Parts: sequence; structure tokens; C-alpha cells
Amino acid sequence: MNNSNSLDPFYAQFILSFQAWVQSHDPVRQLSPNDLYYLMMWAENGVDARALTDHFDRFLSQHPNYMKDGFRLSSLRFEAEKFIVQRRQAMPAREPLKVYDPFEGLLKKIETSGQAQTNEHVREALRMMWRNIRTIHRQALEASDAWRTSAAAFYHFKAIAISAHLAECEKLFACCLEMLTPNECAVFDQLSPQDAIHLLSLGPEAATAYRKMQRHQKIADYFHLSELWHYFD
Repeated sequence: MNNSNSLDPFYAQFILSFQAWVQSHDPVRQLSPNDLYYLMMWAENGVDARALTDHFDRFLSQHPNYMKDGFRLSSLRFEAEKFIVQRRQAMPAREPLKVYDPFEGLLKKIETSGQAQTNEHVREALRMMWRNIRTIHRQALEASDAWRTSAAAFYHFKAIAISAHLAECEKLFACCLEMLTPNECAVFDQLSPQDAIHLLSLGPEAATAYRKMQRHQKIADYFHLSELWHYFD
């Protein structure tokens, strides 16, 4: 994780290792809030990420059609539980998870992004994003004030923050494009020769996801929003 409110190094490395492993099977697949929930649950049990991915690779090699409907980490939760039980006796105890409110850091990042933004149209979109995230934050706190009491509750709370962040970034980018002409917007859909070649190796669904990812990155770069877009990376 690359922001000041990130998880401790063990969790950060665990998640980064799994992101690389997931993309070795599905190049454009990004970790979802649901994926993050399971990863932090598995990491909390102290397992080594490489050992767990090796176990998954062995399982998938024996069941080649297991992920034919989509590469989802939730589909592997029972295999993970079996692996954790087998290894638990040999694992050293870890320090308790240090929790923090992920919404607080996100709201601060939106605020500083707005202060640095010179385009008033984008500044107003960021103000709206801040208000929406604050509302979701309050609703999440009202729904449960126990997010600090257990790892599972914290993971769920953080997943809500990540999901809200992604949804609001989609709205933010749409607002950014409203101030441009159709020809200017079309520039964001242009692909480099390397990207065009890469698309040839992807199926229809993966190709659509890749195009969307590239488009969002170009919009973020153009409007100086890349740090906000990648806040939870």
C-alpha cells in the first residue's frame, strides 16, 4: 500500500503478492473489495502468500475448469481454509491487527486533491465526491460501531471504503469528460501499438476491462487525479 494509512508491511506485501499471482492468471484482473476481504482474512492467519498461491496452483492444475466462469478468490476460500488448518500448528503467532479508519485518509486525499486542482469544474466534482464519501462513511459507522473489535469487522469496513472510492471515481471521471468535446474525449480511447497488440491476446470481457482501465488512467493523468485514483493501491 502506498498511502500513509496503509496496512502494516506484512499485509501490504501479502496483498501485492496476490495481485501479481491473480494477474498471472488474468492479466487485467484487479483485486475487488471482496477479494481484499478474503486476503486480509487469510493474512491474519499468518500464512505465507507464496505457500498459499503454490497450493492454489496445485489445486487449479488438478481442476483445470474450476475458474471457467471467472477468476474469483472467493471460489478458493474453502481450499484456503483447508490449507490454513493444516499449517496452523506450525505458524508463529502474529501481533494483533492495528486498525484505522480508511475513510478518514480517503476524505483527506480528496480534500488535498481539490486544493491542488486548478479547474473549477473538477474542483466542484471533487467537492461532491467528498460529500458522498462522507455520507457513506457516516452510514457505515451507524450500521456498525464494532469495526475496531475484530479483524473480520475491520476488513468489511475497509472493503466498504474501497468500493465507495471506486464508484465515486467513476462519477468523478464522468464529470471531467462533460467539459470536453467529443473529439477531445475520443483521445482517451486511443490505444498505443503495444496496447493494441495486447488486446489481441484477450477475450471479449477481458478486452473491455482493459480498455476501461486504460481510459480511466488517461483521464486521471490528464486531470491530475492519478494519486486519488490509485489511493488504495
